[in-house]
Amino acid sequence: MFRESHKGFTLIELLVVVAIIGLLAAVIIINLNIARTKSRDARRKSDLESVKAAIEMYNQKNFSYPSTGGCWSLSGPNGDGTYPSGGGFCSLSHQGPTVWVPDVVSAGFLPVLPVDPRNNVEPYRYWYKSDGDDYKIMAQVIESSEGLQWATNDGGNVNCAPPNNHPGDGYCGYELFTPGGQGY
Repeated sequence: MFRESHKGFTLIELLVVVAIIGLLAAVIIINLNIARTKSRDARRKSDLESVKAAIEMYNQKNFSYPSTGGCWSLSGPNGDGTYPSGGGFCSLSHQGPTVWVPDVVSAGFLPVLPVDPRNNVEPYRYWYKSDGDDYKIMAQVIESSEGLQWATNDGGNVNCAPPNNHPGDGYCGYELFTPGGQGY
């Protein structure tokens, strides 16, 4: 007796293949997101190193750091599109993506000031504070585990809390500073 031969796949075989493809897609998406997070943090670190170099060149030429008058200047707005003022923050004329570090662009030390890779809105933005003698620059939020290691080992605040916090309230940002600016 001959058995009829069926061409094709059984339902079980198809389900196994779909499950394997789904699992591979999930692994790829997770790894892609991790790579993006690491890339953003590496850019933040690089941006701050560039700004630090410009600030140091400004100091070499002018014998002081670009001053904010001891208040915090931000590269990007709050979530509602406004900038904080008062309470340790600079006036609005010293905040924003083109002026958050005074005079380094107009003096020719940088062509433009960098902005956070997440489009410069709270909490993803850069901070700068200086009294002319000392300074601190920082990325407010670091996202990857490598970035958290940089933030923990940079000599600054190591009280890592959820992202939407501000300096002094507990945050985990990458910081560069002069010895006198460490306490800002």
